Amino acid sequence: MCNVLVLTLKGTTMTWFKGLEDWLHRFVENLVRRIHLALKARGHQIGFMDALNAIIQGKKEMLHEYMERFTKEALEV
Repeated sequence: MCNVLVLTLKGTTMTWFKGLEDWLHRFVENLVRRIHLALKARGHQIGFMDALNAIIQGKKEMLHEYMERFTKEALEV
């Protein structure tokens, strides 16, 4: 369904849609940075960052699925 939706987008809507990937990347980087600072302030080891950086979105994984998995895995680390 999402693949068909993309074919209907034009102009600023298409620009917005293409920008979502950049937005998500910045969002995750900001989230990781905040978690890193909070953990560092509490004296936790920084190896946690490596674990978060290893959580990447699968090529066929929907955005909401990735965000749910990222949040779940981040809480488990």
